[in-house]
Amino acid sequence: MPIYEYECISCSNRFELLMSIAASDADISCPGCGNKDVIKVITTFATVNDPSSTTVPFNEPYAPSDGL
Repeated sequence: MPIYEYECISCSNRFELLMSIAASDADISCPGCGNKDVIKVITTFATVNDPSSTTVPFNEPYAPSDGL
């Protein structure tokens, strides 16, 4: 399940919730003040690259070398 980050409009509290994708738009209330006026915040994430795996930079098209 993904972790969603929200920010309360009332008190500016930022908080995270672990929930299913289907429930991500449910009524969410701020754990700090209880206000339901919250917005979903776009956040970044990190990945770990395995040197043995095939990775393609975003600016290069993917062209498999083994004909897949």
